Amino acid sequence: MATVPILRSPEVENRPVSPVYQDSSGASIDAFGGLQAEMLGRTGQQFSQDIDEFSRILIAQKIQDNEREATNLAILRSQQVRALLQGDGTPENLGFYSLQGEGALNAYSDTQQAINKIDRNLIEKASNPKIAELYREAAAKQAEQDFSGMASFVTRERVAANDAMTGAIIQESVDRAVAAAGDKKVLAQSVASTRRAVQDKAKRDGLSDEAAKSLAEKAQSTLLQNVIANVMQVDIGRARTIYNDNKALIDGTMYTAIEQDFQVAENTARVKAEHAIIMQEKARQDAAEVAMTEYLRQMAPDGGGIDLVAMSSDPRLLHSPGSIVTLINMQHTLDNASDDENNKTSKAAK
Repeated sequence: MATVPILRSPEVENRPVSPVYQDSSGASIDAFGGLQAEMLGRTGQQFSQDIDEFSRILIAQKIQDNEREATNLAILRSQQVRALLQGDGTPENLGFYSLQGEGALNAYSDTQQAINKIDRNLIEKASNPKIAELYREAAAKQAEQDFSGMASFVTRERVAANDAMTGAIIQESVDRAVAAAGDKKVLAQSVASTRRAVQDKAKRDGLSDEAAKSLAEKAQSTLLQNVIANVMQVDIGRARTIYNDNKALIDGTMYTAIEQDFQVAENTARVKAEHAIIMQEKARQDAAEVAMTEYLRQMAPDGGGIDLVAMSSDPRLLHSPGSIVTLINMQHTLDNASDDENNKTSKAAK
């Protein structure tokens, strides 16, 4: 019978390993690289902290740069808006606040648009969106103050403009009535326009209806007094007619003053008329003397005496014996003057 070989494997016998290599119960974390790991962790943490601090510094610097640029833009805005509102010290630019009445009202909208344009232009100058945002916030607050001040100013000037309009209406009423003083219809329209303008102003000023009526009546009286005074300078009779026809519409306290104006005007007219008569007479006398002198020159062209017979028979003098006497006297005067001149010449020759 055949024999089967048997392979026997080596056997390993288990036994305890030496403690020097096997027992780790007393080993620290350093034995496994703990110190190195801790040092590496601390290095990473420090690096992270350094990065954070550096980032904070950069961010702070950027914020400061943004705020500084936005502030510079705000300063430019202040300078430009101040020149627009208050002027730049030159006669060419006295500023919006130098305007009065209607001028301020007309420039109000354009000035607001000019301020908005200043803001748009400065926003475009911002180097980044953050600066633009910072400027926009600051400019909005300042614009609110600017527009509020302008609105208050325009409100005051609107009152002045309305008052000026009232004055213009009254003056136009006077001028129109004076130009057509003989027309009762025009005068009545002028009175009505004046009353309406004064009552409207009284309402704007917050006065009562009674006060407005009182002011209108006073303005009506003043209008008629002015019309009468102006017409009086041209035609006293026409002025007197206007006064008599409208006396009931005039405040009684003005009667004395108007009558005194008539007296002064009548006295002045009388003096002017008398002066005109005197001047006319003087002019006539001057013209007569010139004519007589020329007549004497013609009658005695050689400088000798005149022929009295010929002069007395001159048909131009037949109906003016006084002229003959005057001519004779003038001739005597001329002869005497000639004799005096001759005597002076003889004495000077001696």
